[in-house]
This record gives sequence, C-alpha cells and structure tokens, in this order.
Amino acid sequence: MNVLPKLGVRIHYRTTATAEKVLAEKPDVAIIAVGASPIIPKIPGVENGSKISISGLKGLDLGEKILICRDMNVVPEPIDVHSPEKLKNHVCFHEDARRAYRKILDLEFVDLLRKMHPNERIYSFYGYRVKGAIEKGLGWRVDAILATKPLAEKCISCDVDIKPRLAEKPSDHLPIIAEFRDEISG
Repeated sequence: MNVLPKLGVRIHYRTTATAEKVLAEKPDVAIIAVGASPIIPKIPGVENGSKISISGLKGLDLGEKILICRDMNVVPEPIDVHSPEKLKNHVCFHEDARRAYRKILDLEFVDLLRKMHPNERIYSFYGYRVKGAIEKGLGWRVDAILATKPLAEKCISCDVDIKPRLAEKPSDHLPIIAEFRDEISG
C-alpha cells in the first residue's frame, strides 16, 4: 500500500512534467522520475535501450527543489565501474553517454551519491547473470539521485542499500536512498 497519498503527497503518473504543470501545482518539492523521449548517442549498442534525455529539462526554471531519481544507464566516471579500461567502449560507459550525463549536471544538478562519497567505489548494479558479481566486486553505478544545488545542500546522507540485492530473486539494481534536513519546504 502506498503511504504517500496519506501523507498528502500528490503523485502524477504517466504525465509529462512541463514547467507550467509543475509550477501550477506550487509544490514544496518536485520529484521527477524521468522516462522521457531520449537523446540517442551514435554509439554501438545504444539500440539496446541505454538512453539519457535532457530535452525535458532544458530551460526548466522550477525553483530550487527538484530531484531526478532513476536508472540512468550511464556510468558517470571511471570510479563508478569495476573495470574502466576493459569497459571503456561499453554503451553505458562510452564517452558520448558520459557527456550526455554531464549535460544534466551542467543544468545545475548535483549527483548526491558522488557528493556524499566523492572517492568511494559504490555500485548500484550487479548483474544477476554474473555469478558472484557482488563477491567479486563486478559492479556498476548506473543509478542516480540528482538534485538541484539548493536541495543538494540540504542532503545529509546518500547511500546504496545492498540488502535487497541479497534476497531471493532480486533486482540487479540496488536502491539509492537520500536523506535531507527536514526544513526543505522552507
């Protein structure tokens, strides 16, 4: 059961988040789970579904409190993948994909996991088809929580939870959990 509506949180599914629609809601915080029209870089393997879209974010002026939470299918930096040299041409680690990811950060977004753990190898994905991936450290960080700078300043922790991945029949993605000081609405 979803407790968010009981807490007064309005959720709009399958809705294009235009600046006008979000501003009309007058939210304390806008959390946008992006599933948008993609920008598809011309790199081998991209047809398998690894895409980033920034078209819906350009020119957005929604104030200070926006989060983007999603599987980005991009490994932002070499520290974010187990074998950067071996995987440098993989679609998720290709320079074109990483450049597209940086374009989102250039829109004044902060990668919260990297902000809180600037030099740590932390992965959010361990392929379930790779036997012993966790034990062997064969991970990728392809998931992210991105926040506008003012909201990122209120972030007090951001971590990956490996416990769900250790369960029977798990997802190969790990949840990323961010915590904020409670005065975000002010």
